[in-house]
Amino acid sequence: MHRQLLRGGCIHALYVSPPKIVDEKQAVHFRTRMVQNRTRIKNMIHGILLQESIKIPGRTFTPAFIRALHSLKDWRMEVYLKSIDSLNERISRADFKINSNG
Repeated sequence: MHRQLLRGGCIHALYVSPPKIVDEKQAVHFRTRMVQNRTRIKNMIHGILLQESIKIPGRTFTPAFIRALHSLKDWRMEVYLKSIDSLNERISRADFKINSNG
């Protein structure tokens, strides 16, 4: 039945990517999700700073900014900063996999 539909032009052949391409696409998708998660957490940190009316001078998420966040001694910041560190490690691993092609 499927062959008849294919021969008759009613359906088109399906392209199946080779395993290497699938693996590369999955690595890129994984990295994208990790970056999105990291951005979400950074936005939550900004939200806390806004709620608490805390202003930290300079560029955000530089080493100086992160030191200032640690100095706040806020348990939420510590949890979020640990999560960011973990996501940074995962993003680095994905970068290595993507750039080394395997």
